[in-house]
Amino acid sequence: MIRKCLTTSDLINSGRFSVLILVVTLIGNLQLGWSQPCDTVESKLDWKAVEWVDGQKNGTLRIDTDNGDSVLLFVSISTFARGTFNAFGISTPYIDGRRQWHLGKSYDLGVMFDPMPGQDRSEVFIDIRFSRPVSCLSFEVSDIDASGSRRDSIMITGNSGRKLPTLTRLSSLSTVGVRGHTASALGYPSGPTRSGSSLQDQDAGTVSVEFGSDIIETVSIVYFEASDEKDPGGRGIGVLGNLVFDQVKLDPLTIVEYTIDKDDECLPLLKLETQYEYNLDEYIVEYSYDGLNYAEAYRFNAHNSYVQNNRYAEAIPRKLNNENYFRISGKSKYGEIFPLDMVSVTGSDCYNFTYVNIYPNPSYKDFFFVEIETSRPQETDIVVYDQSGKQMLKTRHELKKGNNWLKISSKSFTPGVYHVRFAAGDEIVSRKVSII
Repeated sequence: MIRKCLTTSDLINSGRFSVLILVVTLIGNLQLGWSQPCDTVESKLDWKAVEWVDGQKNGTLRIDTDNGDSVLLFVSISTFARGTFNAFGISTPYIDGRRQWHLGKSYDLGVMFDPMPGQDRSEVFIDIRFSRPVSCLSFEVSDIDASGSRRDSIMITGNSGRKLPTLTRLSSLSTVGVRGHTASALGYPSGPTRSGSSLQDQDAGTVSVEFGSDIIETVSIVYFEASDEKDPGGRGIGVLGNLVFDQVKLDPLTIVEYTIDKDDECLPLLKLETQYEYNLDEYIVEYSYDGLNYAEAYRFNAHNSYVQNNRYAEAIPRKLNNENYFRISGKSKYGEIFPLDMVSVTGSDCYNFTYVNIYPNPSYKDFFFVEIETSRPQETDIVVYDQSGKQMLKTRHELKKGNNWLKISSKSFTPGVYHVRFAAGDEIVSRKVSII
């Protein structure tokens, strides 16, 4: 893709200078932290409309949007610490309030963990991935509190750490201290009872999490022990309370780069860079020797990131011909296949012989000519056999890069069909010649 760079005079002459001023103003506002406000909310998670089994640590939450579409949230809860997702006699995770008690004022997903002794911070990882990018994302995390020396703490990031949310305490009697994208329980004497406990059905231990107008694909919540306690006891928090977001008008998938190179063994090496991937399952590469007839040659999984460029380097397990065409298509998670781009690459430099021809054929005289085109200077052995396999002639020639013309004597040959073999390295090419 070629883009023309417009000068200031071009803009003035075209009447678009005021547009340039507006763009500069907008960029300046963005650099100062200005962004489009999230005043309206299109989509909200309704906990009563989703399915989640108590104790289930991986699941999908479906949110129906105002335009009749739906967005899926893929939730995964895990830990490297030894222990059980069962604290205070409650099998977790569970939908808070469905059959248990509220950790805060709103429904949320209750995550309770009881680490074994010696687990120190005993981090629990709550990973959330959206089926399509969203903006204006906000939700609540509740029951961030303390019990004795044990203190809850959370750290929240978006898009694999590239986006950081704003955390806000919801209560004037909060049990939580907020610093950047982390929040930790304050302990005694915070909270309504000045004990460090958030209490049930209150917002003392709740913080709101807001990503503003940033486009978000994934969210990571790390829940851990904030104190120096070596043997922290059972604890729990609620996540994804009052979750809301707006849908984003998404740009179509864009190919930044698509090339076919050759590796050291002369196998085709695909290089691909894309923007705006989402809901993409895999790429399909098809091969053709003539640019008309294609057959599938390779598949590979999509990275599926909308917010950053996706780069691929894939070796395609097939040998090259002199001319080669590679067509690439995308396959969506719903099975739709759509063509994207096509490139051609020559494989002639991968062969010792790029062209071999014998003339005249049939031959009426005491000799015939051989035309050989090579990709590099090299030696070649030329051996002539009769129909019974008897060797009639063997010669060696020094070939230059490019076209070579050789004269082969056939005065001792009787009329018939002969096989002419050309050998260079481990590559062998055979041709037939008729002697009349």
